[in-house]
This record gives sequence, C-alpha cells and structure tokens, in this order.
Amino acid sequence: MKITKRDIGVLMILVGILVAFLVYQTSFKTTMEEVEALQNEQNSLRAQIKDLEPVKANAPFYQNEMARYEKEIDELVAKYPVDIIYEDGIMYIVNLKEKVDVDFTTLTVTPAATNVISTVEGNAKRYSLTCAVENVSYEADDYESLKALLTYVYSSEEFKNTITSVAMSFDDEEGSISGSMNVNMYVLSDGSRIYTPVEIPEEFTDDEHTGVECIFGETVEAEETEEER
Repeated sequence: MKITKRDIGVLMILVGILVAFLVYQTSFKTTMEEVEALQNEQNSLRAQIKDLEPVKANAPFYQNEMARYEKEIDELVAKYPVDIIYEDGIMYIVNLKEKVDVDFTTLTVTPAATNVISTVEGNAKRYSLTCAVENVSYEADDYESLKALLTYVYSSEEFKNTITSVAMSFDDEEGSISGSMNVNMYVLSDGSRIYTPVEIPEEFTDDEHTGVECIFGETVEAEETEEER
C-alpha cells in the first residue's frame, strides 16, 4: 500500500490533535483536582470561621474571665509560704511552744524542696507544690493541752498544715500524755516570689543557744609517748 504525501499530512494532523487532546485532558484533570481541593479547604475554613465568630463576639467576656482566674490563682498562691527550710521548721515549733502548754523534746525537719508533690505550667508561670515534713516528739500535761496543740496546728494561718500521724502514750500516775506526730507543711510557689528568711530572736543567737566551738570541751595536747620520742 502506497502512502501519499496527502495521507502523511492527514496522519500528522491526527497525531497532533491526539497529543493536544491528551495534554488537555491531563492538564484539565489536574487543574480540576486542584480546584476541588481548594474548594474543600475553603469550605473547611468557612466552617472554622463560623465556629470562631461567637468566640470573637464573646472575646471581652473570655478575657475578663481569664484575668479573674489569674487573680484568684495569685491570691491562692499568696496564702502559702514561698519556701520552708530548716530555720522555718525550727522556729515554727519554738513559736508553737509559746502558744500551747506542751513541751517538745525532739524535732526532725525535712525541707520542702526535697518533697515535690506536683508541678503545673500555666499563665507563663511554673507552679510547684512541695511539702516540708516535721516529726516532733511532745509531752503534754493533759488531754486538753494535746487537743489545743492539734487544733493550733490545723488552724495555722501562717502555714497550710496537715497532721499525717499522731502517736500517744498516757501516764496513769502523772496524768500526762507523751508521743510524737508528723506534720506536713505545704508550699505553693509560682517562681515569682522571693523567699524571706525567718526572723530568729536575738535570744536564740547568743552563746547559750548556739553551742560551743568544740563539742569535746577544752582540748589538751596529748603527751608524747615513749615511742614518739
């Protein structure tokens, strides 16, 4: 079969039309898919805008509520000590002894920084709840004195306390009560407040209360032994 120049021209035209059609179909399909994707995204954004419109309308209310909550949190944090270290624990018992008719014989203080209960971040602050622990041995003249001690510890305005355990022993002859108790003293800090050292009365800083330079009393030089000579 002989192909003429006219046939070749027709074939070239058909091939060109086919190529153009394929390119059109491919480009058109891709474009339509992009248009559909953009429409879906636009519909999603419209739905989000619709949901956010009430939020925008109530923005002043939300801002006022956030400010109120932040103020309440700050007021709550201010009710707690900034920190409780050894000196705070000791002076608490010293002052406690002046408030109630109870003698304290031994005291162990664990600073708050060593007992971290939880930490929370919010309002550009890091809140930390810690707990100092005091283990104290006591001697009370009678039940009323012990009750006054427990009541005072629970109702303390300076510290937020809980009594975790109480042990007691009753003396039938004297009518007194002795024992021990553990007290948790809580600290809530937001990192913005500065710790102020507890004030120690001058009467507790004299030589009578601060101990001696040498716990073994006066030192004497040991005499040389025969071997050392």
